[in-house]
Amino acid sequence: AGIVVVMPLLWDVMAAFTTGAAAVLTPLTVTWPLDFSAFATAWNAGIGSGLLQSAVIGAVVVGLTLLLALPAAFVLAARDMNSIVRTVILGLLVVTLLQPGEAYLIPLFYLLQQLDLGNTVSGLVLAEVARELPFAILLLWIFIRGLPADVMGAAEMEAGRGFRMLTQIVAPLTAPVAAAVALWVFVASWSEATLPNILLTNSSVTTAPVALKSFAGNHDTQFDLLAAGTLLLVLPVVALLLAAYGPAARGLRTAGRFVAT
Repeated sequence: AGIVVVMPLLWDVMAAFTTGAAAVLTPLTVTWPLDFSAFATAWNAGIGSGLLQSAVIGAVVVGLTLLLALPAAFVLAARDMNSIVRTVILGLLVVTLLQPGEAYLIPLFYLLQQLDLGNTVSGLVLAEVARELPFAILLLWIFIRGLPADVMGAAEMEAGRGFRMLTQIVAPLTAPVAAAVALWVFVASWSEATLPNILLTNSSVTTAPVALKSFAGNHDTQFDLLAAGTLLLVLPVVALLLAAYGPAARGLRTAGRFVAT
């Protein structure tokens, strides 16, 4: 199983340092000195601007998702909420998660067209936020629901119910989980290829995953540029995850111990 995972990655790394057909004719070989021309060509061919646009879109999607998910999870976790209403809402969220994304692509496309958001970055951001919201709400709801009753009671006495309690008490307590949600949402948005490809057909904005398509044609595929572009797409996310893993893991462990007490 490890070979199945590692070999494509190894081929991708080696192909990025070759030129032209050598990536296919002599796979898993690297010429010396290393040839970095594929990276420069891929960057200038659209990957560079695509990475910037993907980062901006991902950051906006993360911000809007947390801005909407945290209040929704807080309301769902309220002790005085009707249990039937809560069950129905949670059930709808779970059903949304279980639905394959391809099932709503066509309705989503026509809905955005009716809202005059077709072929716009705003429409793409709205679609990605809607896709990530159910997961974010459920994860935050599970954590907030697990907060000790005495802590929530003291929070109500200190800050009262509503917006003040959410911002001053609940939001700081959920920060580790919110950070994990933010990482998940950003990586999902960064690597998303289907939604931008469908929703930005006539737009000048091109995300990095969509820009990779320009290296693969019906009759010719530039494997060296495709491999180099793929590495340029993957490496920033790997660096982000490695940098955030330690703080996020420590925060989640601390939050877990706090909930368990």
